[in-house]
Amino acid sequence: MRLSRRFLAGSTLLLALACAPNGAPFMSGTVTAIGRIAEGWIVRVEERPQDVSGSAKGAFRVRERTDVRRAGGTRMRPDELREGQRVRVWVSGPIAESYPVQAGARLIVIDADAP
Repeated sequence: MRLSRRFLAGSTLLLALACAPNGAPFMSGTVTAIGRIAEGWIVRVEERPQDVSGSAKGAFRVRERTDVRRAGGTRMRPDELREGQRVRVWVSGPIAESYPVQAGARLIVIDADAP
């Protein structure tokens, strides 16, 4: 029984490490809006939603090929993103230096669901 628990714990750790993205996320924050567009969704993420300006805010294009996961590594569908979730976002491609920034999302990790 002890060996099985160690194996399970080790396997879980390896799975989490295998699913971990390379490098730090581009942004961490709360999903504050989700809009449908022809090729997917636009997900607005705000570091501190209560701030009108001065904190990180981004509008990220989420397409079917965007990898969406829970923090434990469970794969999710992009249409399972919800307002209020705490997320980390990794981007791909060009980043529009606007406010909020605009970019394509490569990976979104959901750290906590909406309250």
